[in-house]
Amino acid sequence: MKYVLAIVILTLSLNSYTQENKDVQIQIKNLIDTSKQEESIVFLNTLLQTDPSTLLDYKSHIKSNLNEAIQKNEFNYSIVLLALNLCQRDLLVLEEASEIKLSALNKSKRQNLKQSEDYQNWIWDDYEYLDGRSDCCLILDLLGYGNSSSSEEELTASLSYFIDTRAKYFAITSLTRRDIKVNNDHFKSVAAQDETRGLLFEFLENIDRLNKFPKKYKNQEFLSKANMVNWLVYPTELGRVPTDIELVEIFTVKYDDVGPTDYYLWKFRSNSDDWSEEGWMTGLSGPFVRSESPTMTAYGYTFSAFSKFEDKTSEEHFDEIVKIIDDWNDANK
Repeated sequence: MKYVLAIVILTLSLNSYTQENKDVQIQIKNLIDTSKQEESIVFLNTLLQTDPSTLLDYKSHIKSNLNEAIQKNEFNYSIVLLALNLCQRDLLVLEEASEIKLSALNKSKRQNLKQSEDYQNWIWDDYEYLDGRSDCCLILDLLGYGNSSSSEEELTASLSYFIDTRAKYFAITSLTRRDIKVNNDHFKSVAAQDETRGLLFEFLENIDRLNKFPKKYKNQEFLSKANMVNWLVYPTELGRVPTDIELVEIFTVKYDDVGPTDYYLWKFRSNSDDWSEEGWMTGLSGPFVRSESPTMTAYGYTFSAFSKFEDKTSEEHFDEIVKIIDDWNDANK
């Protein structure tokens, strides 16, 4: 009886496996059907998060269908993002025709994005610019997994075109990923901006190329500032890079397991219509383990309650933010 049961279980498992394989094949095929495309994108992205190894047997199908989807559409953000996610896991190879298409799309989009040295003062309320910027950043990121001369030319052209260092950052990382030399001046301009300094540091750290990070900004204060600004630019928070941000005080706390750590208290303000009347507000970044410095790794207390700077002492601001995070952590254990 137990052998019969084992055969039944094996048969059910094989049937389930066959059905799952069929589902994957269908979803990959549907990438080129615009009426079913979004469902396929959700399915494949979910599989990438839960069981990416399942897709290893379908690399050739993914290559043919997803490249066709890229080439036949004008621009589909979700398709390009899926392609990036697959390339990052070595599950997709871009065809030259796809690189040519993506390069042409990026050129068209970036040429519609006006560039000026004061871009941080106006882009946050220009939603058309922010959408175009997001599209270009995604395309530039994906082209880092290409090989063609056409995509190399577009990456190089974008590097020169953009003053906006977020887009410039993705051109730098993609060229660097492809072992194409980038002038040090471009690294300096990206590191100089609070919005992109931390991104560049983390990228170069991950590929063991921190020697390319400008020495001027390779210290904990500059990286802590970047960490604070990275938090502030979230749409649900300040939603922009602050007009001004200044260090107020460093609070040092020693822990038994990691030793001394530093919390950086900042004051910031924005001249935007939504925030100008608030004046100076406070935020905290950190803690940063001193033995790991310089680092972008903050251990969970980077936050702002957007309290007015003049309403409390530095110690009171510090205690307020730490208590908010501690209470949240306790409630979500």
